[in-house]
Amino acid sequence: MLIRAALRFWRDEMPTNDLSLAASYFAQEERSSLPESVDVAQLLGQLGQCRICYVICDSDHKIILHGKLYESMDEAKQNCADHLAIATAIVPA
Repeated sequence: MLIRAALRFWRDEMPTNDLSLAASYFAQEERSSLPESVDVAQLLGQLGQCRICYVICDSDHKIILHGKLYESMDEAKQNCADHLAIATAIVPA
């Protein structure tokens, strides 16, 4: 939801003809590939067809465990051992 809101803000408030005004929102190395309005619109469309879930992962080994998707952060926390981490997954709805 927050990502969609940020993209809507970007779409509505950032000038498409002068991206130099938007440059302050990005690190120096990212400024050469600022998103265009077409990119933002496509991403909003794609995210509209997705949902956010949570997975348990071993961040030291960079692997997702179990493959189970949890609908809420609380549910994931209840099933996550102390030495593991929770990651956010964007999946098709």
